[in-house]
Amino acid sequence: MRIIDNTVICIRSNTEQYDYFEQQSGIKIFPKREMFTVVNEELLNGFNEPRIIPELRQKNLDSVAQWTTHTAILETFLKNTTKKWLYVIEDKVEFSEHHIDLIEASVKPGFNKLESQSSAYIVDRETAKIITRNAQIYYAHYDTYITDLAKLGLIQLHENIVLKKLSYPFLYDYFPVVVIFLLLFLYIGPLYRIFSGLFEQFISFTKMFTAKISPKGG
Repeated sequence: MRIIDNTVICIRSNTEQYDYFEQQSGIKIFPKREMFTVVNEELLNGFNEPRIIPELRQKNLDSVAQWTTHTAILETFLKNTTKKWLYVIEDKVEFSEHHIDLIEASVKPGFNKLESQSSAYIVDRETAKIITRNAQIYYAHYDTYITDLAKLGLIQLHENIVLKKLSYPFLYDYFPVVVIFLLLFLYIGPLYRIFSGLFEQFISFTKMFTAKISPKGG
């Protein structure tokens, strides 16, 4: 099985993070890759959302968004293509060129889990049908849902954890905060020096004035 001959979908959860994610050597090899954005949590934040069990409708919306996004991607894959295999990877996962051979050599029919939280995996068409057919309501994290299907014997789950979370530069997440801090530093720094200088002059003047009016000791 060659990944490049099948459908490759990348999931974007953060713009700055996704830009860094796409620069990885493993991602660049797939020029025909498609991109999906994680479902907006605000669209799921409703008391009457039918695909979420009532007690979870106001909780863990990030997990709900992930579950909804992945199941929607599988449904789109089944509807829009006749390819046998689908490779899904979130922008939080590290994927270099050297990972490709490791993955392709181990792929088996079923759900091939490549990252600890099912943020990257390869799934065949028949297994995708079973996953979407049973995804009628959200009750747990997407990874838990896949594991439960395997425990019930509905799908074959193969764990080949060769990928890990992407470590991207600190500034990608905190760039706006760093910029604001630098601007404040540049703005406040000169003012601090000016006011500290005036304060020192004031203290010196006070000491001189106090010394002149203090009574002489007898």
